[in-house]
Amino acid sequence: MNRTIKTFTFAVKLPSRRYPILSRAGFEGDDYWLSFSSAWLNRWILPSKLSQRRTEPGKSLKLPKNRPKYLNLLRIKQPAPAMVSLLHRITGALLFFPGIPAFLCGLEMALSSPEKYARLQAILTSPLAKVGLLVSLWFFVHHFCAGIRFVALDLHYGIELEQARLTSKVVLVAGVIITVLIGVLTW
Repeated sequence: MNRTIKTFTFAVKLPSRRYPILSRAGFEGDDYWLSFSSAWLNRWILPSKLSQRRTEPGKSLKLPKNRPKYLNLLRIKQPAPAMVSLLHRITGALLFFPGIPAFLCGLEMALSSPEKYARLQAILTSPLAKVGLLVSLWFFVHHFCAGIRFVALDLHYGIELEQARLTSKVVLVAGVIITVLIGVLTW
């Protein structure tokens, strides 16, 4: 006797000799049917198994031989808009995790007592701290400029290919120039 669970979209026939737990669970008969959702199948069932089921029995689906074996993103030359998008995500993540806790720690040191404020000043005058502040400043400036570019893209300004390439180069250059200007004016 076969049983089919009809709550999902795809059913698989399971032989009872390979899955004895099903007979212990109350199912009877030689073969059992088990169904899965299509999202589960796309994630967990090998595509080769699915492609063999879609073709004629005994024949497998032939894939082109010129497919890449792996995708090394460090060897691919990304266009400028892709680099701006990637850097926007990275700088946003770095501003969030180490940026906010470091800022709050510095704010706590500056506001708690005069001794801690003097200690914070001593820490921030070291060359390593200045480099860290410049890098953090570039994170903020680049994220800000790229965010303005993405808002303009959402409003359908600069969506043509040449305009997108130009604005992404402008964002990269403006981030560096503004960071250098603020660093020179500050120190």
